[in-house]
Amino acid sequence: MILEVYADDSADRKRETVFTVGGFMGLPEMFAEAERNWKAYLEKNGLEYFKASEAQNLDGQFDSLRLMMAPRAARAFEEGVRHDLGKIITEAHLGGIGLSLDMEAFRKVLNEQKDVESYFGTQDCYIYMFRQFIINCIELMNADWPLSSSTQIAFVFDDHSKWKEAEESYQTLRNDSLIAPRLGSISHANDKTTVALQMADLCAYEARYKTMTFMGQADERPEFTRMDAKDAWYSFAIFREKELLQNLETARTAGLRAPRL
Repeated sequence: MILEVYADDSADRKRETVFTVGGFMGLPEMFAEAERNWKAYLEKNGLEYFKASEAQNLDGQFDSLRLMMAPRAARAFEEGVRHDLGKIITEAHLGGIGLSLDMEAFRKVLNEQKDVESYFGTQDCYIYMFRQFIINCIELMNADWPLSSSTQIAFVFDDHSKWKEAEESYQTLRNDSLIAPRLGSISHANDKTTVALQMADLCAYEARYKTMTFMGQADERPEFTRMDAKDAWYSFAIFREKELLQNLETARTAGLRAPRL
């Protein structure tokens, strides 16, 4: 047996406030069913793909001119699409995982803890958080499903320009005796053609706004609430200064220096 995880990131344009990695975990057949329903829904509604930021900003696939709708009608349309796609996810019983980083706290720790790069391996929030996301997924399985220690997790992340550098960092986790037994394949793919990554994009976007709600920077979003009511969220966590320092101290104590990239 193998589990699959598809994950994407969400952040403000300059990565100044919150950086979030979000995605879904499930069995291959669960993703297959959700992907069929998702793709059929998009085709029915004249959409080539779904991207949460385009829905929010009414551009790309949700541009009112492309949709031949007035802006108000386009807003109602994207809200309906977001709701219906969220329903497809919840009906598939996939487990949503959101992991957010307080960027102000991250910068503070990088500036004040001179040995931090020796243990985190990078100053790039992207690589650090996706690496932590892998660890988090495996720790959840070790805690909640300990009898399935032979079940590996295959990770698929959204493609980006530094994917080779990122994968080099992730592969070093195979040296960790607690992580390695469950760490299956790690790959990157195009979110415009890989439907499960579009689901992950929605997860990351909603988890980021939920983080901002906790931090008093945004209002509650109905889609997160609806998904939460349907038990679509398996895990949701925020790395603030306290959590970052705890991670650093754990690494120091264990002598777990990460290779610099």
